[in-house]
Amino acid sequence: MFLKKQKVHKQGHVYTYYRIVESYRDEQGKNKHRTVKYLGKLSDQEVGTITKQLKENRYPFSNPNDVSIPEHKQHTHILSRKVWIPLSLTIITYLHHHPKEWTVAEYDTLMMIKEGQADVQLQGSHFTIKADQVLFCPAGSGVFLYNNSSQPVQLLKLMFQNVDKHASSSWSSDGLATIIPVHSPLEMQRLGKELLATVDQPKELSVEKELYSQLLFYQLLHLIWNQHSSGTEATNLNMIQQATDEVRMYYREEIRRTVIAARLGITPEHFSRIFRKHKGISFTDYVYRWRMNAAKKDLQYSSASISEIARRNGYPNEHYFSRRFKSLFGLSPKQYQSSEKQYATWNYPFTAMLLQLGMVPQAGYLEQWKWEKYHQHLDLSTMIVLHDSLEQSIQTMNDVQPDLVFAYEDNLGRSILEEYVPVQTLSIEHHNWQQQWLWLAEQVGRLEQAHQWLNDWNRQIQQAREQLSSFIGMEETVGIYKIVSEKIYVYGDRRSMGGPLIYQQLHHIPPAIVQEDIIDQNLISKEVTLAELSRYAADHMIVIYYPVEGTSEVALEPVMESLEWQQLAAVQNRQCYTMDRNIFYGFDPCSQEAQLQLWLQQFIS
Repeated sequence: MFLKKQKVHKQGHVYTYYRIVESYRDEQGKNKHRTVKYLGKLSDQEVGTITKQLKENRYPFSNPNDVSIPEHKQHTHILSRKVWIPLSLTIITYLHHHPKEWTVAEYDTLMMIKEGQADVQLQGSHFTIKADQVLFCPAGSGVFLYNNSSQPVQLLKLMFQNVDKHASSSWSSDGLATIIPVHSPLEMQRLGKELLATVDQPKELSVEKELYSQLLFYQLLHLIWNQHSSGTEATNLNMIQQATDEVRMYYREEIRRTVIAARLGITPEHFSRIFRKHKGISFTDYVYRWRMNAAKKDLQYSSASISEIARRNGYPNEHYFSRRFKSLFGLSPKQYQSSEKQYATWNYPFTAMLLQLGMVPQAGYLEQWKWEKYHQHLDLSTMIVLHDSLEQSIQTMNDVQPDLVFAYEDNLGRSILEEYVPVQTLSIEHHNWQQQWLWLAEQVGRLEQAHQWLNDWNRQIQQAREQLSSFIGMEETVGIYKIVSEKIYVYGDRRSMGGPLIYQQLHHIPPAIVQEDIIDQNLISKEVTLAELSRYAADHMIVIYYPVEGTSEVALEPVMESLEWQQLAAVQNRQCYTMDRNIFYGFDPCSQEAQLQLWLQQFIS
């Protein structure tokens, strides 16, 4: 048997095909050739491999995978050449004030916000990527990525390529990076999270899970591509955003659909159609819902008359306002003012603070260890514990319709949440934990109770200082170090990893460089290398260790096995204390109490 080449001329082009043939003699004894197998198009390497195998009489091939040519390779693929495959999906974290970092995309890359917001420089201009936007970087393009904010940012980085490496990607015609608006950020986050979950699973997946993973990938591409390819859709979304922004700013005044439509340059009928398509309700109902939620807040906290509250929320006629309010909430405005209020929380600290005050929210985020503590003396059966799905959490809030939801100003999803329920916000950047505690207590009428807790807490702190003075010298320093994925973060006195307790409450002394580089700079933390660690090391080191997923809790981190770590004075003097990362993460009263107890146990026990 041997390999035979055949050239075919079609429409001015020459195509070369191969087949395996064998020789035989016919009935008249003449030499003939007959086809054993059609192979279609082959590369030079494939021709060489198969020719060698035939000479070695290895046909049929011992391993069917030795020839990776489809039976009918000359046929056009049913999906043509516009087929993409995902290469990797990873989480990238930029800590607060991360400097500019030049990033070049090896493959077509999508970057989606998972938490916070990122800064990017494109063609010399600065942009901020938010949760409802995607950064698309064609293969070979480069951008500056950085984080100007004081909050960390996490991005999902999805790399993919055309299944035909020689085909050009239709995702980019100019090869430049671009920011794509997405009208369904919650759906995009859901798809990204589920796709990430399949990536984190063992490599050998069942056929069903493989297909489901591919389905998620294509759903994600379709969601984003619809925005990227449709200028009309992007224009519509921009108009909807302008309309909702106008409602936010001017809902207290008269708002006419015809005026907004004229300002956008479209007919009122077309505006109504696209608004309902994207928001699920009419523009009139959207304004009505926004005004009523604002009125609910005013009725809870304002001393103004009902007539004044009606007027300031866009209803000059008090009787009409009262009738609309009662039809929506089942109570007249006056009845609502005196009714018992139901609250919900959008952030873990606010949930714990309400529970510390003896109030169970209708819904909220809550860590498992805190639930186990509070359920011993509070009935938590009526509380819905929210989970990571932003879309599901917002739907839950819309279902339970609390009188007020407490949230941080810059929290992901807060602006979307405000479209469904009244939201009372506070800046986490400008208020320490005690100020947040007193603010929330005042909002729910428990200020006296909050002050009493603070008085008791200050007495506990004073006693703890006296006890700890026997173990930690006046000149000795204390440092806080988080270790995750072989990275080291040194923490200051702000709201995480026990900083407020250790430095602000117990008055432990940080290393001088920690004071200068982190605390005085008002930073939460700073990443340091293993080589730099000795400069930031303290006499007493609090270590919060985050094991890499898939490893044992007791497995040592490579950092802690290193020579540099073992040579630290705190390690050699056995003054290195590993703390529970769940307890040391928060800064609410419950977390502070648990942190103090753990810290004292390191010495008293």
